[in-house]
Amino acid sequence: MNWTRITRIAPPEELLVTLEEAKRQLVIGHDDEDEFIESLIDAATAAIDGPNGIGIAMLNQSFRLSADRLDNTAPHRIPLGPVRSITSATYLDQDGATVPIKVRLDNSRSPARLYLDAPVFHAQEGSIAIDFIAGYGPRASDVPADLRHAVLCLINAMYEDREGKNGLPMGVETVLRRYRVAA
Repeated sequence: MNWTRITRIAPPEELLVTLEEAKRQLVIGHDDEDEFIESLIDAATAAIDGPNGIGIAMLNQSFRLSADRLDNTAPHRIPLGPVRSITSATYLDQDGATVPIKVRLDNSRSPARLYLDAPVFHAQEGSIAIDFIAGYGPRASDVPADLRHAVLCLINAMYEDREGKNGLPMGVETVLRRYRVAA
């Protein structure tokens, strides 16, 4: 397997943490810093969510794995989870035509495994595309409470330590270590 990249195709339909929730966490009753707090919500969420975070998608969202080649002799680990479903699996043939690939998903483990019911592919760079949905669910209430709390704690830490000198709070590190997807 040679995954070349993971890209997000469609973001979640709602925010994991609202401005009101963040302001409650920060014990702020005024609107003077709303724009700054919204940027902290985005930054804290991005620090955990997706392929550039710890390898989890907290809310359901669509991703694409691109690869140069895949074979059917072994399972391929999907380095982002939890994977809900595969929505499309294709490759571009030598003529530039999109050809479907038959795949089977085993999402009972972390990371999820992808099995191909097809021969070995030696394709053009990045010509294999596996589209999938990953996340705990469509609503913030579907995300494990400790992950949501970790985001709120990160928002609080970023607000109080605006220069970023102190790093992650210890409790947040513990939660993230528990959920991190190892590819």
